Amino acid sequence: MKINWKILLVVVVFVGALMYFTNYYRKSIDIQPENNPEQINRVIPDVTFNEYKNQERRFSGSKTYEQILTLNDDRATRNYLEFPKWAGFYLPLYTIDGVEEMDIDNDEKKEQIIYYSCSGCNAPPRSLDIIKDMTIIFTANGASLELKPLTNEKGFYLETAIIPRDSGAITRVKFLTNDDGKLYPFSEEDVTLVK
Repeated sequence: MKINWKILLVVVVFVGALMYFTNYYRKSIDIQPENNPEQINRVIPDVTFNEYKNQERRFSGSKTYEQILTLNDDRATRNYLEFPKWAGFYLPLYTIDGVEEMDIDNDEKKEQIIYYSCSGCNAPPRSLDIIKDMTIIFTANGASLELKPLTNEKGFYLETAIIPRDSGAITRVKFLTNDDGKLYPFSEEDVTLVK
């Protein structure tokens, strides 16, 4: 059997380089528990829901009823008339699906929850904003979203539909307020609702 030394040399160099660089990059990555979930000791099940954002974004530039009328969009006009306090901030890109009030942080002042969807989206509401003092403090996205209050805790349950949406299955995520005042997912479970 004749050995092709050129091919053998290329293979040896390639394998050696691969081993060197793999080891080099492994040493150069600083692995910390907070950015490496495998190293964190979990007491509760992992939460995979990540379609949320804490923020402090003030409202500005609401469209007037006259500006909405110039869109020549009956849907937008009806939405503005139904939700005159909020629709000017969301139209024409989004349509408000509902507004409710709930005390999220147990300060005895109710925050406003705005449920909204992109124009033409299925499974509304697709997004929600929690508003405190005309500032959006929290946003979440999903399908057929619904917020449910917690008793004696600062936070809420967020429910979002699971595909197929007519199955009655939802993901229920419990959000709690942390020491920094922001909302974080605490637990998550998939639930099938009885019809």
